[in-house]
Amino acid sequence: LLGLFSYEFTMVCPLIYTVLFMLHRKLNTTGLRPEMFLTRIILPQIIFISGYFVACKLVSGHWLWHAGTIGDIIQTSDYSKTLLKYFAKFFIFYRYLPIGKTDQALRALSENSRLMTLSVIFAFAAIAFLSWRLIKTKGGSGYLLAALFACFIIALLPVLSLDSSFLKYIYPDRYGYLPSVFFYVFLVSALFFILKKIALPVLIGYSILCWVLLTQTIPVWNAVNERCNELIRNYKPFQQYERVYVLNVPAYYRGVAAFRSAFAETVYMKNSGSVENIRVISGCYQESDSDTIKSVTIKENTVTVSGPNKETPYFSANGGWAKSYETEEYKVVFSPDGCSYTLLFKQEIPTNSAFIYASLAAWKKAGN
Repeated sequence: LLGLFSYEFTMVCPLIYTVLFMLHRKLNTTGLRPEMFLTRIILPQIIFISGYFVACKLVSGHWLWHAGTIGDIIQTSDYSKTLLKYFAKFFIFYRYLPIGKTDQALRALSENSRLMTLSVIFAFAAIAFLSWRLIKTKGGSGYLLAALFACFIIALLPVLSLDSSFLKYIYPDRYGYLPSVFFYVFLVSALFFILKKIALPVLIGYSILCWVLLTQTIPVWNAVNERCNELIRNYKPFQQYERVYVLNVPAYYRGVAAFRSAFAETVYMKNSGSVENIRVISGCYQESDSDTIKSVTIKENTVTVSGPNKETPYFSANGGWAKSYETEEYKVVFSPDGCSYTLLFKQEIPTNSAFIYASLAAWKKAGN
């Protein structure tokens, strides 16, 4: 049933089922026989997964639904760094820590692959030691914790290669929803096994902390909703143009997904405007109302756009990091730092066109 929620998670379901089966066999030898486990659980999962790939190929022409490739799935080799970020997210609520500038120092350390690998080895060694101690003293309790933690790590495997900016942003939280099923069972079980009588008040305090942190996140979602509605309302004056080139639609605002896609469709739904005349050139990562484009220079068929200087990219493309691309009408080339780009038209800029960018919940028009 867990596999029904996400096709990425479905890929690792056989591994999770195997770990749980091993735990069941260890604690109850009268259970399901290995051959029945393979034929009734593992084989159907393999058939379902194979059916998914075949259905994608028949419907979309690609083996993966989002037209991705195996290279996209394994786009990073630094899994140790991403795994440590998930540990920081789940174990210590990293995003909510009042560490200020210390965050930059920690991010710099995270670029040291050897240090990250050693840290992961240390973390696994600590968990292994804890499980071993519990197995020696409690028997089945240690096996249970080890199995739950293993399932948590396995559930993370499909998302370790995806965007790991969640230490700052809110929108990738969804990557951890299904792994959290195993994490919180592991956490609660570990606290009861270790703290015993004081586990209940500790867990009550933990639940209160989670609620307090949630009250800090909900207003951000509300602010993003208000900002998106304001931008759509304020777009109406530009519907008179035959072509509107949007230079920095907020793809993300304060760490929450805003207009990653469907900006033109939203304009059509809310304002009854045209979809065909809107060209979204670039999205952007906005942290505040004043976080906007610094300058726009239009010269002949070239538009040069400069955003704020940041340590991470300001602009985005197709809902992700800024990557240069080309259409039949123009070519967009982003700078290496993702904080500026050049829009080069292959022919003259169409007449009755407008170049606009978002600033303070309103739209500003570049040029004359």
